Amino acid sequence: MSFLRAATLTTGLWSRSSLGLAQPPAFMGQQVREMGYKLKTKSGVKKRFSVNSNGHIKRAQAGKRHLATDKTRQRISRLGKPATVLGKMKKNILEMMRI
Repeated sequence: MSFLRAATLTTGLWSRSSLGLAQPPAFMGQQVREMGYKLKTKSGVKKRFSVNSNGHIKRAQAGKRHLATDKTRQRISRLGKPATVLGKMKKNILEMMRI
């Protein structure tokens, strides 16, 4: 069995081909590109905001969950509709969403 093991051993960094000639591996001579770390989306932002096809960011309005007895029906109805994010906050949210 040792003669089978001797036939499969490699010499140095390169392995023997079927012709018995030493060959470099396929990637030698090519520059291997390093992959960078892929940034993750902030999961809280992903749950709270959505981007439509125009690039506008939709968000839900605060103040509708509880303590609604002091609020008018019109106000509660208005709070149920989505609002858009503008300005610097829009830029920050897009960065956190990695868009």
